[in-house]
Amino acid sequence: MIITFPNGQEVDVIFDDTTHSYQVAHKLADGSLTDYRPTHGITAPLAVVPKPFLTPWGAKVGVEALLEHLLNNPISPEDLEQFFIDKAAYEKNARTDDNKPVMSYYRFAKKYPWFAKVKSAYKQKSKEGQELGTWLHKGIEEFYLSDRKKVPLITEEVQGMWDSFTMFDNFFKPKADADGLEFLVYSLMFGYSGQGDFRGVVNGKKCIGDWKTTNRNSANTDGISIEYFFQLGGLAQAEYERTGVWAEDLFAANFDKEGGEPRVVWASEFGMGPQDCARAYISCFNNYHMIETWDYKFKKRY
Repeated sequence: MIITFPNGQEVDVIFDDTTHSYQVAHKLADGSLTDYRPTHGITAPLAVVPKPFLTPWGAKVGVEALLEHLLNNPISPEDLEQFFIDKAAYEKNARTDDNKPVMSYYRFAKKYPWFAKVKSAYKQKSKEGQELGTWLHKGIEEFYLSDRKKVPLITEEVQGMWDSFTMFDNFFKPKADADGLEFLVYSLMFGYSGQGDFRGVVNGKKCIGDWKTTNRNSANTDGISIEYFFQLGGLAQAEYERTGVWAEDLFAANFDKEGGEPRVVWASEFGMGPQDCARAYISCFNNYHMIETWDYKFKKRY
């Protein structure tokens, strides 16, 4: 996708949906393009943002996976004791008299396959959530591009999310720009690329929005966290560079997997505008690259 900036400079941004990576080429004065070079995505700098809900969620998923396994495969006290003995030998790399491992990684994994599954349960759960999120994003895009005539294939698994989105659409009646769905951005100033979910008019304001399907819980009843607005700020910054005009507001919309009411939070609700969110994102961006540089130099100090 060619992105043109106010100074006449043009950049071609290619997004690989499989690897979720970006390639960028700049157009030269003679009309040719430079070689395509990888550029990091907009979400990379958000690694520096604390995620207080993630660790408890991962622990919860792991415990549930363990309990499900024990329910279907009861384990005796003797077998459980042996598991901890083998685990200690494996972790400490205990050796026999002839210097062979008491419990190698291969033997441990083969003897206790359920342990690896429990440890990685959060990854599987996260992957399932990503797949549902991808389905919803594509469904919303097709729905709006068809002027709300084309509804995606609804299964029992996604019915709740779609019902929640429909409530949002019926209430807010968002109108996307002609190219404002799953749109690509590139920041000339900072060199990052990204993809936004929605750019258009909502409640009479020019907005950038983000669709979310994050699970809700007692600690996060909206399923929306502050880092979403940092990411929206990165999108707003890149769009400002492209157009010379700031969006009027930013929002995150969470669609409930169980079909409950959508939750919508606006940056203006808590006294922040697109410029504030952009500054927050750039702060994360600078911090991220500082940490990456220090980490690289520390490891390469010898």
